[in-house]
Amino acid sequence: VILSAIGALIWAAVLIAWIATFQTQRAAWGEFGESISYIIPEGTA
Repeated sequence: VILSAIGALIWAAVLIAWIATFQTQRAAWGEFGESISYIIPEGTA
């Protein structure tokens, strides 16, 4: 159980670091930043 908690904390830290980096650097990355973005269309209604 302890190792599972440690693993979960490591994954959470990596995920938070990636999200922060991506959100702040996406525009600077240019075409690559846009190509790895996933935008969910809202649709038409």
